[in-house]
Amino acid sequence: MKAPEFYAEWIPILRDFAVRKDDDEVITAMKNGCIPCSQTSLTRLAIAWKKQ
Repeated sequence: MKAPEFYAEWIPILRDFAVRKDDDEVITAMKNGCIPCSQTSLTRLAIAWKKQ
């Protein structure tokens, strides 16, 4: 699993994490990932997460 670098790449990672799918792989990807901390990216991430 590729480590997420953009907010859009975090959505499937967080969905997998929420349902405990491939915990070891998901957690490793999350640890190795990064997210740009701008107001826009964090707002989009929050909106996308609420829609699921």
